[in-house]
Amino acid sequence: MRFPLLCIAAMLVALPAAAQNAKKAAPKVDPVVERAKQRCVEQHGVDCDTPEGLREWIIQDRQMTPEQQRSAAAARRVRASQTR
Repeated sequence: MRFPLLCIAAMLVALPAAAQNAKKAAPKVDPVVERAKQRCVEQHGVDCDTPEGLREWIIQDRQMTPEQQRSAAAARRVRASQTR
């Protein structure tokens, strides 16, 4: 009776440690970097493997805040009124 209890206790201790090791083994993939790398390759980019080469692609995919959108729209209206 004592042996099965020891086995169960050992398994309960070992399971969290095994789960932690499994989490550490899986590399974290940043979806922003993966998207930038994909776009770089599709557009025949030269330097698609280094962070410096992907910087432009990451910047292009960045979402604008509402304040930035208003500023860009105002600047666009000013440019359009100056060309008339």
